[in-house]
Amino acid sequence: RNWAAFTHHELAWPVFDDGTALGIIRIHFEGGDSADLCWAYTGDTLMPLSLEEFTTTLNDEGRATSAKVIAVDDKGQRYDIDCIRQAICHWPFDGYVLNEGAFEFRLPDGRVGYGLLELGCRLGSP
Repeated sequence: RNWAAFTHHELAWPVFDDGTALGIIRIHFEGGDSADLCWAYTGDTLMPLSLEEFTTTLNDEGRATSAKVIAVDDKGQRYDIDCIRQAICHWPFDGYVLNEGAFEFRLPDGRVGYGLLELGCRLGSP
């Protein structure tokens, strides 16, 4: 990753009990531009996702406790994900800090997944 190009980012990498895996990333750049890099793998098909929402709830220390992520694939399959923190850690990378956590991811149809939820920010960025 080119950490110097990011002001901050949000990332979710869940794998569900049926083998479905999602990669959901929103990167923010100086000047206000952003880019979404999102995909779903359903066991036999890899397809792009459009990110509709990535909202994170932080505690008083600025650590993620939960999140709501909504993404839709090009066939209309909606992934409305509730994310619940299980564990958390911080990693510094030369002026960029990762706030990472092991999260449980729940879909409305009852599927449960586990994986990484990550928030990152460059020190000194607004």
